[in-house]
Amino acid sequence: METKKRRLSSSLSLLASPLLHRVSVGDMVRSVFRTGVVVALSNCDVCQCERLFDDAIGCKCQRCDILDTNGNLNENLVGLQTLGRGGFGVVYGGQFGSQLVAVKYFHTQTVNNDAKVASFNAEANCRQLVHPNIVRVLSSNCLNTQNMYIVMELAGLHNLQSLLDDATEPLGVTRHLRYMLDIAEALLFVHQRQLVHLDVKPPNIIITPSDHCKLGDFGCSQYLVDTASDGRAVSPTCRASLTGTYAYRAPELLRGEAPTANADIYSFGVTQWQMMSRQRPYENQHQHCVIFGVVAYNMRPELATDLEQTDMVSSGFRELYRQCWRPDPVERPSAADLVDVFTTWSNAMYDV
Repeated sequence: METKKRRLSSSLSLLASPLLHRVSVGDMVRSVFRTGVVVALSNCDVCQCERLFDDAIGCKCQRCDILDTNGNLNENLVGLQTLGRGGFGVVYGGQFGSQLVAVKYFHTQTVNNDAKVASFNAEANCRQLVHPNIVRVLSSNCLNTQNMYIVMELAGLHNLQSLLDDATEPLGVTRHLRYMLDIAEALLFVHQRQLVHLDVKPPNIIITPSDHCKLGDFGCSQYLVDTASDGRAVSPTCRASLTGTYAYRAPELLRGEAPTANADIYSFGVTQWQMMSRQRPYENQHQHCVIFGVVAYNMRPELATDLEQTDMVSSGFRELYRQCWRPDPVERPSAADLVDVFTTWSNAMYDV
């Protein structure tokens, strides 16, 4: 066991290597969620099993299950190391065969147990989202509210927030454009599937070893339906109370209106502002004052005067994030608009 733990530590350090990044966890592992239990992972690297599961019986090879039939972590998942903590759980990095995975273990007791279960269900329902800029959910388990796991690809060891907090990390125009295009591509993919993320912010954006971004943590996500008043919005009967972090939350959500894809665009705008300022929005301001200011007075984060560059690129960035956080949701650009803009700007950079 000690040898396996040492091997994981070595593997985690190798995550920064482009060579390892070429191996896609999503291409090598597939899972089925049936009656609350993960029943199989086919073509896994633990036992070289090549049998394909089916929805009725699954694969009988117990060595292929990250979670066993009792909902416990398989003994082949070794060397768990804490990667981060949140309100609902702890995320561990581990090794399953030769693959690196992240396991989110939900706390057995939380202040709001219903919200915890809603967050788990939202993430578990995103297993079908397979995209280069989205953290892949591989498996999930929920035998009961005391035993809940989400198993994901280990896309990277750092998020965008930690990068922005590190003054030694450069964030030039090329890198800025690449990150913004990655996030916009992820949102476009999600919105095309009638899903809204509702918690877009730097801590939920993972930086990969190849220096690209992957959008993760879909615990607040909700599906859209056609409504008479809002076009495509979250159904009032299916609406969850989880709508993200207040500093990134759109004013219409703060007013209690139904979420739409435009709410993600608002959060994207605040995130882009943060990439330019490298500051946290509304830092040291009281939450209730911020919420009142955003709703009643259209308050937005301010860019420090010494950061108000007048060059064309910086001016373009500022104009774009201001469009993204417009008070009227229908006046904000769509994810497709953002992809077009950042693609055009990126191509222009390389043509210079």
